[in-house]
Amino acid sequence: MSGYVYLERDIFDHPLFPVKGPFPELLAWVWLFTHANYADGRYRFKGNVYPVPRGSYATSYRALAAAWHWSPDRVIRAVKLWEREGMVEVETRHGYVQLTICNYEAYQNRRDADATPTRQERDAAATVTSTNQRKERKVNKERAIPPYPPDFELVWDAFPKQRRGGKDAALAAWKKALTRATKEEIYAGVQAYCGSDEVRRGFAAGAARWLNDDRWTCDYTTVPSRESRGRRPGFTAAGDRLAARYAAEAERERQAAARPGPEPGLRLAEAVREDG
Repeated sequence: MSGYVYLERDIFDHPLFPVKGPFPELLAWVWLFTHANYADGRYRFKGNVYPVPRGSYATSYRALAAAWHWSPDRVIRAVKLWEREGMVEVETRHGYVQLTICNYEAYQNRRDADATPTRQERDAAATVTSTNQRKERKVNKERAIPPYPPDFELVWDAFPKQRRGGKDAALAAWKKALTRATKEEIYAGVQAYCGSDEVRRGFAAGAARWLNDDRWTCDYTTVPSRESRGRRPGFTAAGDRLAARYAAEAERERQAAARPGPEPGLRLAEAVREDG
């Protein structure tokens, strides 16, 4: 059987063909053939860069021994055999070994010399394609999200943008709020809230929290007094009533403690009378 076939250079990295243990000699020869330069290149060794022509491979015997799972002596014997058979040319230069495949051009036509730019163009095209695919998936994902209700968009756009929080959370709170009020009442409350003292001072609440607290029912028309500044609008009156109740109870306890009681002797006589 005559002729030849092209062999992918990355065949040794294929997950279906792992090589375990020492390479057979044929596999070592194929490995060397696939690792030879397909175009003129350079090899860096001990701080210097040396030219390596097409069809050659710059390395060391120890590196080949590690790749083929051989001993260095076996690598040297095999390379010398290939050299005697006219398969490779061996040059030792500047401390490294350069192996040149004989008749490389006869088996690798000139199209292989263009592999680098062709591969780069193919990789670049693949990168562009992958980027476009990611963008397309993102657009499709955004299109798959159902649009927000127009009535909610009015509330969302009108709400103070200082700290309104997440839109999806606000939408969920708005839907629940519609079970307790009409959309007109909620929208009117948002408009009133935008002109409140709380918003003017930069302490606007998040949209979801504002809706969950039913704060469209608050009165935002009155300007809070100096003592009540910092309190949440709508909760000032309730807080003042609670504070007044506590103050009244404290006053009654104070008056009861200050009220004079009977003399000690009289209290003892009354206690004896009650026992008798």
